[in-house]
Amino acid sequence: MSLIYPQLGPKAQRGSKPRCHILTDGTRAQVAARLSALTGNTAIVAPTDVWLPEGFVNLKEAELDKAAEFDAVISACHRAALRAWWLGSPSIPAQTPTWDIASTCTIDGRPGMLLVEAKAHDNEFLAELKGRSLGNTAAARIARFPSHLTIGRAISDASAHLQLNSNHPIALSRDHAYQLSNRFAWSWKLAELGIPVVLVYLGFLNANDVLGSLQPKLARLGTPFPTSDAWTSLVKTRAAHIVAPKVWGSTIDIHGTPFIPMLATL
Repeated sequence: MSLIYPQLGPKAQRGSKPRCHILTDGTRAQVAARLSALTGNTAIVAPTDVWLPEGFVNLKEAELDKAAEFDAVISACHRAALRAWWLGSPSIPAQTPTWDIASTCTIDGRPGMLLVEAKAHDNEFLAELKGRSLGNTAAARIARFPSHLTIGRAISDASAHLQLNSNHPIALSRDHAYQLSNRFAWSWKLAELGIPVVLVYLGFLNANDVLGSLQPKLARLGTPFPTSDAWTSLVKTRAAHIVAPKVWGSTIDIHGTPFIPMLATL
């Protein structure tokens, strides 16, 4: 099978992955305008801002505790604090969450971060509702256990604070909806460190390339989203026990620093 996007490899030819690279591909002015528009200009991305990935030139997905590219907003001290909060010790060999798209920006006139989690079909989102795995072997479980404990505490801490600050039900969990929970937890922690955050859950519409019937040699990945309502309904309905529907589109004040989770489609 020939690859449409040879830079990405055979397993990343369909769904949200190539679309995120397309979204961040182009001139700096074009990409900045696209990213700002995702948020209705709640987060203003300028051509001088920094984002990852950078189209098909720099394929790197950001780990916020390691991405020195964002040093103007997330300093080395911030990065150390993020890693200590999530893992407890620099010696724990665990990867922190990677982001589909992350960009520096301006939020309410302050330097901040735009974080994007993207999906192109229902199974991509439903996978978010699974808990964090300890691994399939005894050795894997032993190696993963220390980070499992610290991550559980970090998510629980974030959940309690978000519940208090939002005045809406929020029940983040390591063992249920781990990916959704860690996205909210990291956004909260950045805001707790004084960094404004806009978190966008982005649904790519009509991603019919995920349908195996269009390419018989490829398995069907899931059902694409035909409309914006289909995407927002899926998120709000299936994740309501983790994040109350009213949380989306609201501004959560974290000690004077805004955290704004929102839903968007392209």
